[in-house]
Amino acid sequence: LRIGIETDGHRWHVDREEKDIAKTEFLSDHGITIIRLREQPLSPLGPYDLIFKNTMSHKHEIVADLMRQIEIVSGVSILYDSTQWLNDAEYLQFIT
Repeated sequence: LRIGIETDGHRWHVDREEKDIAKTEFLSDHGITIIRLREQPLSPLGPYDLIFKNTMSHKHEIVADLMRQIEIVSGVSILYDSTQWLNDAEYLQFIT
């Protein structure tokens, strides 16, 4: 698979659309499909971009949406559980 995943936070990417589009085009020219996770209120830049709300309460949604996009781009079915993390307790320990 030749898929790149970019995360664009609003604070750092609010005025970078031209650079982000150029980067996506460059990677696309080299056979890499980019999926961008863009924080609200940023707009999508490409056909596979996802817009997310940057809150911990939406973490499962964000990952589930990303996994669906990877399935669409790659044509490969991915098994995942979108309702819970497999190591949720360990994850919560790590981030706190």
